[in-house]
Amino acid sequence: MGERRSVVFQKGQRIFGQGEPAEALFFIRSGCVRLVIEDAQGDRHIVGFLFAGELLYGGLTTHWATAEAVSTCAIASSPMDATFRLLAEDQAACAAVVCASQRMLSELARQMTRLVNWSATDRVVWLLERLAQHSRGQAANELELLMGRKDLADFLGLAPETVSRTLAQLEASGELSKLGPRRYRWAPRGRDGRPAATTEAASEPALAIAS
Repeated sequence: MGERRSVVFQKGQRIFGQGEPAEALFFIRSGCVRLVIEDAQGDRHIVGFLFAGELLYGGLTTHWATAEAVSTCAIASSPMDATFRLLAEDQAACAAVVCASQRMLSELARQMTRLVNWSATDRVVWLLERLAQHSRGQAANELELLMGRKDLADFLGLAPETVSRTLAQLEASGELSKLGPRRYRWAPRGRDGRPAATTEAASEPALAIAS
């Protein structure tokens, strides 16, 4: 994408703000980013988390969300004018951005379904499985819980106490085992005793971006 050198953002630092002009397309090289929307009453709502290897943007002209670093992040950027020139010339790059946009829209729609129809346990288990998929450099059954209880609760539409209680229940069942600060071993079980499957991730098409 003709990206510039990576810039490091520290935990809690803002990458771009809601309502600001969209001047660049970003790519997450490492770390985790949260997307936050502020409503008319000034309340903040976390609507998504993005991880290393994913495109980051909140609009092509004006950002509809604020992006903040959940952990220390390395973020590369490509100015919008250069990005648009590339998209006009390169079909593979254009397809990559369209696919990334489609995944983001699909994820937002699925999040609405989770908040309406899923139990607290189902929501927490889904997020733990997603974190396990993105815990690069860890063993296959390990994950890093980068977010605090408040962030988890906001994103999952639960009270912080409910998140803490659900995590404690998963630890008591042996599905979640603490290995160190924010590091866990994750061994989910289905209702019938079999390992749980992450069907949503399996349904997403693979995307390769030509260099």
